[in-house]
Amino acid sequence: MVAFAVEQAFYKQKRLQNLPIIKLEEIEKFYPVGRVKIFCAVGYGALNTRRERLIKIVKEKNYQLASYISKQANISKSAFLGEHLFIFENNVIQPFSEIQENVILWSGNHIGHHTTIHKNVFITSHVVVSGATEIKRNCFLGVNSAISNNLIIEKFNWVGPGVILQKSTEPYEMWKIKSDFSLRVDSKKIFNLKHLQE
Repeated sequence: MVAFAVEQAFYKQKRLQNLPIIKLEEIEKFYPVGRVKIFCAVGYGALNTRRERLIKIVKEKNYQLASYISKQANISKSAFLGEHLFIFENNVIQPFSEIQENVILWSGNHIGHHTTIHKNVFITSHVVVSGATEIKRNCFLGVNSAISNNLIIEKFNWVGPGVILQKSTEPYEMWKIKSDFSLRVDSKKIFNLKHLQE
């Protein structure tokens, strides 16, 4: 890394982690096209549209996009990888899969064979996407979610933690499991834990 860049509206300081911070609008003055690659380190806010917008700005300035792919990721040689990817450790990407532009795969996911992950998707940790499945653009898949094989998860879907999808979805849907409530039973009684000290 040589520098951070932020939009002028968010420019508050000149340095971070001993590197310069520059205004994105002025990047050409400091780092001409061809000298650097740019990675837009922005999360899944607004279903990845914030990161998507910044990438568009960078591309319009003719900069090349960077990717980070962990050496500890297991990626089939037959898989297609697009540009501007962030693939953390312990991801498994099986044969004939396609990961398009601007996708983030956090740690420990499984992407099944012949699966297509479209652009601007964020997949958190320990997600299973089974084979021959299609995840359309700007989706979010929460921790420990699982997608069955041969499904289409339509664009702008938000799939919450622990959700198991066994059918294709419609665009702009949100999925959440119904387990965020107490069973109103005393675990000490159920598991015979009378001996525990408070």
